[in-house]
Amino acid sequence: MAAQAPPSIRPPHFSSIAQALAYVAKRVDVKVVLPDGLPLSVALSRDTPVYPLLSTTPQGWVLHLTYGVKKHVYIQYGLGIFDGCGSESASDVRVGTMPGALTESHPAGWSELIWPATTTHPVGRYGLAGSFSARQVLRMARSMPVVPETHQVDQGC
Repeated sequence: MAAQAPPSIRPPHFSSIAQALAYVAKRVDVKVVLPDGLPLSVALSRDTPVYPLLSTTPQGWVLHLTYGVKKHVYIQYGLGIFDGCGSESASDVRVGTMPGALTESHPAGWSELIWPATTTHPVGRYGLAGSFSARQVLRMARSMPVVPETHQVDQGC
């Protein structure tokens, strides 16, 4: 996922996922909800549960959850980007009625999806990455709110 903010602009401590979601919701212009299908044992990351994406317009925020043994979920709100300026291995997919760009690492069991986006324009309004298969990530993303095409982001690298 994208770079974390320097310690000076990190958000406060959160006692619950709901509290972290409320904090993010005040800072982005998309609906901030959890996707369906997350493992029941998800919890806020102890180190960096919420952080802003750096150098972004409009501002994007990341919710970092953990579960099991060293398994992670990163959900981007407001701006969805791949780690870096995109991924040459991304595939075009559909997230319901919206286009999406997906990468999957089979040996590592890691998938990353941004939407609405395409492989030629890998910038969206949501991002979801974690210790899941591509099928699982797509199923979760399809439970998230639909973003009108007028809300697609034109963000260069």
